[in-house]
Amino acid sequence: NGTDTVKNKKPAHNTNEKSSAAFNGLNLKKQIPADGGKARTDLNSSVLNSNTKDKGLAATGTVVAGNAIDNHPAPAAESAQGTKSPAAATVTSATAATVATASAAITTPAATSAETKQIHTDSVSNNLVQEEKAKNKSDSNAVTKKTNSNKKINQGFYIGLIAGPDVSTVKFQSVNNLGFSLGALVGYHFNNRISVETGLIWDKKYYYSNGEYYKKNGISLPPTTTLDGSCSMFEIPVSIRFDFATKKNYGFFAKTGLSSYLMTSEDYTFNYPTTPSYQFKNDSLQNNIFSILQISGGYERAINERTKIRVEPYVKIPLQGIGKGDMPITSFGIYFGITHSFR
Repeated sequence: NGTDTVKNKKPAHNTNEKSSAAFNGLNLKKQIPADGGKARTDLNSSVLNSNTKDKGLAATGTVVAGNAIDNHPAPAAESAQGTKSPAAATVTSATAATVATASAAITTPAATSAETKQIHTDSVSNNLVQEEKAKNKSDSNAVTKKTNSNKKINQGFYIGLIAGPDVSTVKFQSVNNLGFSLGALVGYHFNNRISVETGLIWDKKYYYSNGEYYKKNGISLPPTTTLDGSCSMFEIPVSIRFDFATKKNYGFFAKTGLSSYLMTSEDYTFNYPTTPSYQFKNDSLQNNIFSILQISGGYERAINERTKIRVEPYVKIPLQGIGKGDMPITSFGIYFGITHSFR
């Protein structure tokens, strides 16, 4: 019996010793940083080493380790007397905790990487939005500045000089001589389309007519009488100008308004069929205030930022008789001019 007792106790003593060794081995491996497959390999190696020393408990340990790693519940290990071993249960719990820690260590970096990537993406998107807002604000300020600048440029005064030939006729009868005009003008741009112009122009006109269109004191001459007339005057036009088809360096315009004639001299030569010619100089001058309708249009081209040249054909239609003889003198001509803007 004594021998039996010794034999029965020895395995139990060895079993507890081996179990304790296995347990201590697992605890030691738990201190090793978990990195997925390596942690699992080290754990299995420890349990397999125990198998070589103790077949009965090591087998149980192998099952426990495998089940813990595969996330399956492990059955409680039994001692040699058939009772569940607290050490084996502790091994199972410790192994499960180790594997859980390893799994968390494996998944956490991935999750952290995804979060970091999302944060980076959100940061980039936010920066792009801020840059776009800043750009839009800058563009808006630029447009406002440009609009104000254009508004300032498109408003303002300009002055100019004009000159050109003049052809005057009475009821479209023959023309004997060519007159001319020379003067200065001043204008104001309300915007890039509408302007107003005025000025002072000196005109010299020549015309021919038969006697019936010359009416002095309401009495006309015989139709067989002809006359050659000339007059000098200052002309004051007031016109509204409209610009169209305007490009960067050139454009077209149309203009209409009324002119006043301030006579400085009138000379006539009357030709009678049976008597010598008679020359008459009118000292009693008559002015015509806003009695001439002027219609013109033209082409204008820039030679620099503020200076332009123009070509402007015109027609001037009398709304009442001109001069002492109330002559219906219609004039045609063309102005050549240059203007300088203060816009």
